[in-house]
Amino acid sequence: MAACGLSGTEVAHDWALTGIDGAALSVVVAVGSSSCDHLDIVAVEEAPDEVTATAVVIETGGRTFPWETGACTADLVLEPVTSTLGQPLGGRTLSGCHPGDEELQDHFSSHRSEQGNQGPDDCATIIPDPW
Repeated sequence: MAACGLSGTEVAHDWALTGIDGAALSVVVAVGSSSCDHLDIVAVEEAPDEVTATAVVIETGGRTFPWETGACTADLVLEPVTSTLGQPLGGRTLSGCHPGDEELQDHFSSHRSEQGNQGPDDCATIIPDPW
Protein backbone atom coordinates (compact mmCIF):
# COMPACT_ATOMS: atom_id res chain seq x y z
CA MET A 1 0.00 0.00 0.00
CA ALA A 2 1.67 3.19 -1.12
CA ALA A 3 1.74 6.37 0.94
CA CYS A 4 -0.63 9.17 -0.16
CA GLY A 5 -1.76 7.13 -3.15
CA LEU A 6 1.70 7.14 -4.73
CA SER A 7 2.19 4.52 -7.38
CA GLY A 8 5.47 2.72 -7.44
CA THR A 9 7.32 -0.23 -6.03
CA GLU A 10 7.57 -0.92 -2.30
CA VAL A 11 11.23 -1.59 -1.47
CA ALA A 12 12.92 -2.24 1.88
CA HIS A 13 15.64 0.38 2.45
CA ASP A 14 18.53 0.66 4.89
CA TRP A 15 18.19 2.46 8.20
CA ALA A 16 20.44 3.39 11.11
CA LEU A 17 19.58 3.59 14.80
CA THR A 18 20.02 7.12 16.16
CA GLY A 19 18.64 6.63 19.66
CA ILE A 20 16.69 4.52 22.14
CA ASP A 21 14.41 6.00 24.80
CA GLY A 22 12.56 3.28 26.68
CA ALA A 23 10.38 1.57 24.07
CA ALA A 24 10.98 4.27 21.44
CA LEU A 25 13.48 3.50 18.66
CA SER A 26 14.67 6.50 16.67
CA VAL A 27 16.05 5.64 13.25
CA VAL A 28 17.07 7.48 10.13
CA VAL A 29 16.03 5.88 6.84
CA ALA A 30 18.08 6.13 3.64
CA VAL A 31 15.15 7.05 1.41
CA GLY A 32 16.94 7.89 -1.83
CA SER A 33 16.03 10.54 -4.41
CA SER A 34 14.02 13.44 -2.98
CA SER A 35 12.03 13.72 -6.21
CA CYS A 36 11.26 10.05 -6.83
CA ASP A 37 11.42 8.05 -3.58
CA HIS A 38 9.17 8.45 -0.53
CA LEU A 39 9.19 6.78 2.88
CA ASP A 40 5.97 4.81 3.41
CA ILE A 41 6.42 3.14 6.81
CA VAL A 42 8.88 1.65 9.27
CA ALA A 43 7.21 -1.66 10.16
CA VAL A 44 8.30 -3.33 13.40
CA GLU A 45 7.90 -7.01 14.26
CA GLU A 46 8.61 -8.08 17.84
CA ALA A 47 9.52 -11.53 19.13
CA PRO A 48 10.81 -12.60 22.55
CA ASP A 49 14.47 -12.59 21.39
CA GLU A 50 14.45 -10.23 18.39
CA VAL A 51 12.98 -7.01 17.01
CA THR A 52 12.99 -6.56 13.23
CA ALA A 53 12.42 -3.12 11.75
CA THR A 54 11.74 -2.77 8.03
CA ALA A 55 11.81 0.65 6.37
CA VAL A 56 9.54 0.57 3.32
CA VAL A 57 10.14 3.18 0.62
CA ILE A 58 7.97 3.74 -2.44
CA GLU A 59 10.27 3.98 -5.48
CA THR A 60 8.36 5.61 -8.30
CA GLY A 61 11.06 5.28 -10.95
CA GLY A 62 10.28 8.81 -12.13
CA ARG A 63 8.82 12.04 -10.91
CA THR A 64 5.96 11.61 -8.47
CA PHE A 65 3.55 14.32 -9.56
CA PRO A 66 2.35 15.21 -13.07
CA TRP A 67 3.54 18.83 -12.82
CA GLU A 68 7.12 17.73 -12.14
CA THR A 69 9.46 17.35 -15.09
CA GLY A 70 12.90 15.92 -15.69
CA ALA A 71 14.84 13.02 -14.26
CA CYS A 72 15.02 11.97 -10.63
CA THR A 73 17.40 13.98 -8.50
CA ALA A 74 20.71 12.33 -7.56
CA ASP A 75 20.53 13.17 -3.87
CA LEU A 76 20.21 10.96 -0.79
CA VAL A 77 17.40 11.85 1.59
CA LEU A 78 17.87 10.60 5.16
CA GLU A 79 14.50 10.74 6.94
CA PRO A 80 14.23 10.47 10.76
CA VAL A 81 11.45 8.28 12.21
CA THR A 82 10.54 7.13 15.72
CA SER A 83 8.80 3.77 16.22
CA THR A 84 7.37 2.67 19.56
CA LEU A 85 7.80 -0.95 20.59
CA GLY A 86 5.34 -2.89 22.73
CA GLN A 87 8.10 -3.15 25.34
CA PRO A 88 11.68 -1.79 25.58
CA LEU A 89 14.29 -3.43 23.34
CA GLY A 90 16.26 -4.66 26.37
CA GLY A 91 18.53 -7.58 25.49
CA ARG A 92 16.70 -8.47 22.28
CA THR A 93 18.57 -8.46 18.98
CA LEU A 94 17.71 -5.59 16.63
CA SER A 95 17.73 -6.55 12.94
CA GLY A 96 16.57 -5.44 9.50
CA CYS A 97 18.89 -2.47 8.97
CA HIS A 98 20.56 -3.78 5.76
CA PRO A 99 18.01 -5.14 3.30
CA GLY A 100 18.98 -3.00 0.35
CA ASP A 101 21.53 -1.09 -1.64
CA GLU A 102 25.23 -1.77 -0.97
CA GLU A 103 26.13 1.91 -1.44
CA LEU A 104 23.73 2.88 1.36
CA GLN A 105 25.08 0.05 3.53
CA ASP A 106 28.57 1.50 3.04
CA HIS A 107 27.33 4.94 4.16
CA PHE A 108 25.92 3.67 7.46
CA SER A 109 28.63 1.03 7.99
CA SER A 110 31.36 3.67 8.05
CA HIS A 111 29.47 5.49 10.81
CA ARG A 112 28.98 2.24 12.75
CA SER A 113 32.72 1.58 12.62
CA GLU A 114 33.38 5.06 14.04
CA GLN A 115 31.13 4.15 17.00
CA GLY A 116 33.18 1.01 17.77
CA ASN A 117 30.48 -1.51 16.92
CA GLN A 118 30.88 -5.25 16.61
CA GLY A 119 30.58 -5.28 12.83
CA PRO A 120 28.96 -3.57 9.83
CA ASP A 121 25.68 -5.46 10.35
CA ASP A 122 25.22 -4.42 13.99
CA CYS A 123 21.78 -2.78 13.82
CA ALA A 124 21.81 -1.87 17.54
CA THR A 125 24.80 0.48 17.22
CA ILE A 126 23.58 4.02 17.88
CA ILE A 127 24.81 6.49 15.27
CA PRO A 128 24.02 9.91 16.75
CA ASP A 129 24.77 11.86 13.56
CA PRO A 130 24.51 9.70 10.40
CA TRP A 131 24.65 12.69 8.04
